[in-house]
Amino acid sequence: MSASKSGASTATTGLGPEGIMTSVQSSMAAAMAIPQKVMEANLETGAELLGFMSRRMKSQSELWNAVGHSHGVDGAVDAQRKFVSGISSDYAEEMTHLAAIFKKNLETVTAAFAAQMKHATKS
Repeated sequence: MSASKSGASTATTGLGPEGIMTSVQSSMAAAMAIPQKVMEANLETGAELLGFMSRRMKSQSELWNAVGHSHGVDGAVDAQRKFVSGISSDYAEEMTHLAAIFKKNLETVTAAFAAQMKHATKS
């Protein structure tokens, strides 16, 4: 009798062992999408910040090279003036770029979360 109940249960739900396994695998894949998207967003942001730091360090190196090779105070002041004028534009550009990355990554993570919620309510 328990075998027929088990068979009836499978027939009414439409899930045999393969169906259950497929459903579990699908749920796990959807659940892993969110942490994966968060990690990708963090790596992209980190790579951008490191690239910016590298560019700023290069500018700093160029400043000291120019100061070291200047012939007098006027040359050193001119090198520092050029360096300082580039700072504000570089930081403004970087903040704009980071804001675009944050927005894109927020949309990506939100979409993954929405897909997970849709999958969870469908199950």
